Amino acid sequence: TPSERCGPWCHPLVVPVLEAWSLASGGAARRQRGESEGSISQASTPPGRVGAWPKGLEPSADELVISKQYPSAFFGTSLSSTLTAAGIDTLILTGLTTSGCIRATCIDTVSYGFRPIVVREACGDRDERPHEANLFDMNAKYADVVSEQETLDYLTRIGNQTQAAE
Repeated sequence: TPSERCGPWCHPLVVPVLEAWSLASGGAARRQRGESEGSISQASTPPGRVGAWPKGLEPSADELVISKQYPSAFFGTSLSSTLTAAGIDTLILTGLTTSGCIRATCIDTVSYGFRPIVVREACGDRDERPHEANLFDMNAKYADVVSEQETLDYLTRIGNQTQAAE
């Protein structure tokens, strides 16, 4: 997948990789309705899949994992202060769903003063229509929506700049 192909480019370039993982699907909505944690996901998720990383996207020991309960990787987490402390100014966003977590994180990325880059082929949604509509809107208002190849080219340029500075 594009996410699998982009991630390995970061490590040799000393580009930090942060993974955001939802603790429970739809947790905020369930809490607002007064339902208990896991009432939906336990019934609809196959045994052993809750909290499991998709094959090929498991974080390595040197990657920071941000556990989140809401669509944005920023809301209720230490992500903003972690990025600021590390001197990071740009985020490359990939994942699911384009209309949910990617969009919420993209908007918060801008709101916290960072630059979001959304990798078109490394995001997805339940249907192509909301996926494309949200990519269009994010590109118009908040982020640079770019191809996987543009992302790899960008990471290569960063790597070349890092090597030239050493």
